[in-house]
Amino acid sequence: MRVSVIASVAVSLVSGASKAADNAACWDDPTRLEISCTPTEKLLTSLKFASRQRAIKAMKAEGRPFSPNELHFIGNAKLGDAETGILNLTFRDDRVVSR
Repeated sequence: MRVSVIASVAVSLVSGASKAADNAACWDDPTRLEISCTPTEKLLTSLKFASRQRAIKAMKAEGRPFSPNELHFIGNAKLGDAETGILNLTFRDDRVVSR
């Protein structure tokens, strides 16, 4: 079971967008794949039923997988001020079903 979960997560990561987060504006560590500088206020409603690829592209970060169906993001658009927080996306059939 553990091997299949690891394999699923690896496949999810390989099929994602870039392998570095575009977070230079607020964090400056592209290896932290879950940190995004994308403001989340309008983003949240736009992600409903979005594909995994669209969510990754919108966040400009890969996200950190919690499971094959969940991605974890840390939003830091305002450098610790408003619009900073955690965003967990749950996918079903490659579409966001919960945020």
